[in-house]
Amino acid sequence: MLYIYLKQTVMLNKGERVALRDIAQLAGANSQIIQVKDTVLGRIGEDMLLITAADVAAALKRDDLTFLGAPACAVQPRQKQDSKLIMVFKTVFVAALMFVGGAMTVISYQTDVDMPEAHLAITRIFTGSEETFPWITIAYCVGVSGGVLFFTNVIPGKKKKPTLFELEEFAMNTDQQKYDISKAEEQK
Repeated sequence: MLYIYLKQTVMLNKGERVALRDIAQLAGANSQIIQVKDTVLGRIGEDMLLITAADVAAALKRDDLTFLGAPACAVQPRQKQDSKLIMVFKTVFVAALMFVGGAMTVISYQTDVDMPEAHLAITRIFTGSEETFPWITIAYCVGVSGGVLFFTNVIPGKKKKPTLFELEEFAMNTDQQKYDISKAEEQK
């Protein structure tokens, strides 16, 4: 008996041959695994290659197969990596864009809730004076930025839970993989 646990997705270089060992974990007698692990199931091109359990069974031509895991493996071509200079440029651009967008959002909020009047009222409570002081504005800015850092869980150190960004990225990648697989199944 040979057990084949198909992985859900795999990334390989374009033009590379897809062998059974690349897309699945194998369990069984060592001699059986050695016989089938190098079986070629296709070649990765520009588009995603979908290899189903039926494709594996047809390629191996054996009766003693038991499939576990995903019903199909999506083999995706590895994308070319950008140079470090381009990555730095993209990072700086996105950070500047987010900074300007965040600043505009905070300024709009400040205007909507009449924050200068609120700061003046707090100053009157603590000092009894009508004169505005920057100390309340500085404390407010530090509090807002600290709250954002704690809320998004981006402070370095021991992470107990994934950040909101990591969860959103995981959900997006999972949805993208499901979409790619369903599209490939339609085309097959």
